[in-house]
Amino acid sequence: MSKNIMIKVFLLFVVAIAYIEIPEFQKLIYSGIDFLKHRDFHGLKIFLLSYGNWAPVISILLMVIQSLFPFIPGVIMTITNAWLFGWYLGTIYSCIGALLGAILDFIIARWYGKFIVYTLVEKRYTEKINKFIKKNGVIAVFITRLVPFIPFKMVSYSAGLSTMSIKPFVIVTGIGQVPAIAIYSIIGESILFDINKLILVTVLLFLLSGIIYHFKEYFNGYILKFNK
Repeated sequence: MSKNIMIKVFLLFVVAIAYIEIPEFQKLIYSGIDFLKHRDFHGLKIFLLSYGNWAPVISILLMVIQSLFPFIPGVIMTITNAWLFGWYLGTIYSCIGALLGAILDFIIARWYGKFIVYTLVEKRYTEKINKFIKKNGVIAVFITRLVPFIPFKMVSYSAGLSTMSIKPFVIVTGIGQVPAIAIYSIIGESILFDINKLILVTVLLFLLSGIIYHFKEYFNGYILKFNK
């Protein structure tokens, strides 16, 4: 058995032991993900506040864990963070959590391959996204990151399975996530936000994605310079 395989197996073993032996870890996964799944903003706020000064750390950690679960939109955590910490700090915490979660998904796909990825998401979804990435390059990741309602974890897994290196992936993810997270945080700072504003912002982000897609060759060339 090669050294790399031993490291991968060891890491899986450590995660499994942590899950079994640390009750707080189980609570974070079950309770946190359940609040997210049911869009329970109030419950999620109380849950995070129960950790006191550690609430920002738990929020970031929950966003990382959330990234592993398909069809649970990260915008739920983004709005909750803004409501709880204010739009400015909420944006920072959400950006950190979303970026770390995306990197985790990418590494899982790159290290463990299709065997693990296809247990988390359906093969047909990753194959479609892989075709989109292959056709449009690294800008495809950037475009999907602009709109939080797109299950970006599938994009991260697909990017990890592709030939894309991690450096441009991190760059376009880190930059691409900021506009949407910041805008949704500003709107979501009050839990009584106007749903019409939320819809308007989403439409505008879709339009921005379309503009970037139109100039994809220029953006791809510019972004890939950072990978040299």
